[in-house]
Amino acid sequence: MPSPGIPRQQNSPDSINPHIVGFILYCSRQQKQWPELYDEMCRVAGRGLYQGLRHSDLRRLGFSLSLNRLETTIQMIEAVTNSPIGSGSLASSP
Repeated sequence: MPSPGIPRQQNSPDSINPHIVGFILYCSRQQKQWPELYDEMCRVAGRGLYQGLRHSDLRRLGFSLSLNRLETTIQMIEAVTNSPIGSGSLASSP
């Protein structure tokens, strides 16, 4: 069930900005699990390691690492990593 205020189509990787999809795939390439994946995303954004994208750039594109937006962020990560394009990006949880 989608969260209130979050459009249902946002759960599809096709509706997520391609730069965000790339960022998620880049950060999940080492198959880190939560919360290590969150730490990796913060590190990558803090240093602009993926195409120079920093926190503010990601926010403008619709992806926030702020704690008050984590539910939306997690939904986007799951949509990408569970899709055929992200297949194998994250190790399955036990």
